[in-house]
Amino acid sequence: MTHTNTEKPFSNAQSLMAHALIADLSDAEAAELAQLLCEDKTLRQQWIAQVKTEGLLRACSGQFENIKKEQEVVKANAFFRRWKASWGWMAAAAALVLAAVLVPMLSSGQTSVQARVVEVADNDAFTRSQTVELSALTLTQGRLRLELPSGTRVLLTAPVTVRVKSSDELYLENGTLTVEKPEGAADFFVDTAHGRIEAAGRVVGISSRGSGTDVVAFNDAVKIAGRDGLNFTLPASEAVHLDELGAATRIPYIVRDINDVEWAWSSALTEDTVIAALSDNLSGSDAFYRISIGGMREGVPANAQRSHFWTADDGASFPSWLDNSDLMETVAQSGNAQYELAMSLSKGALVCVLVPQDVQPPQWLAEEGFSNSGVFLSMRDEDGRSIRRTAVWRKVVTDPQTVHLGAIKTGEHGGYTVATKVLSLPAIARSAASQSNKVN
Repeated sequence: MTHTNTEKPFSNAQSLMAHALIADLSDAEAAELAQLLCEDKTLRQQWIAQVKTEGLLRACSGQFENIKKEQEVVKANAFFRRWKASWGWMAAAAALVLAAVLVPMLSSGQTSVQARVVEVADNDAFTRSQTVELSALTLTQGRLRLELPSGTRVLLTAPVTVRVKSSDELYLENGTLTVEKPEGAADFFVDTAHGRIEAAGRVVGISSRGSGTDVVAFNDAVKIAGRDGLNFTLPASEAVHLDELGAATRIPYIVRDINDVEWAWSSALTEDTVIAALSDNLSGSDAFYRISIGGMREGVPANAQRSHFWTADDGASFPSWLDNSDLMETVAQSGNAQYELAMSLSKGALVCVLVPQDVQPPQWLAEEGFSNSGVFLSMRDEDGRSIRRTAVWRKVVTDPQTVHLGAIKTGEHGGYTVATKVLSLPAIARSAASQSNKVN
């Protein structure tokens, strides 16, 4: 990238050195600086002093981001190495200064905080309520939820490595974490090799690996600063993947485990779900589908805000054939008339679509082979009051295939719920032959 500053000409050595520190020189400008450094001993001394000062200032400020450390400094090293063949020992010396002085100083920009262990699973190295001095941590097994001095909690899922940059900032080297920020707490920041995430919302999921960083805004909006000037706000219920080139692309669905704790979208958890893949015809949106393994149960939240809950209808018991189904919550745009969703199943299963009683069932349900089971569920508020009855439409799928779903206008938010559950072959046969309201 060539700088655009026109206040001082690049023939000025001081200006060239300033831009070299942030790797903002063209090859011609880099060659010009190399020539000046080789010819002027005083200038060489000034250059080395500037490199040291820059490293100290950034390290002490605690604001140096891994993007700068790994990209800009490496770029600076690269063009100094290119000079070595043409300009001799001074180019090599400058590269060594950058590699041996600047990078260690910058990478040491971390601190320590006291954190309280509020939850630990499958790891004997920690105990609940234990206080730990945290500066850097690599978790190789299990799960650990830590509460920081600000009240923000961070859930670490192994394998994961983090460094503490300040009391309200972590650097995620690799792995997956979830930030849980209480209302009123200061914003929390997580840096990765692919961007800086301002976790202003209540629950934010972040996963970083070599190919990129995944960011999930579970409840509230999240601010993201990526590479190459990429700055945007990710709305609630949307998720993106930040790649190595600085592009942000939609993550189509998020899978959570049966306890609604761990999450993923392309790895271990997805192997346990009936739903193998999802694709829709939406454009201009990064909204994601929520899949909860075994999430359709009596008393589980019925929406992302966790303010309403699924229960059996008044005077009825929760249907056993629906209990512990994988639950999928569609996106708000699924109320649009042209909406289409292709749901690929990994195995034969019972597929149920929940349609509110006060909504006219769409024609596509019957066209796709769904029938009204005659069973209703109730959506209740926190006080147990029924606020909406929902009819269960179902379809038996005997082998892996793609099921096509359409729009259901369910009100302001437009989303609806789908449940999928693997049935034994005898149960599938009985269900297909039976027109009753129960599946044995």
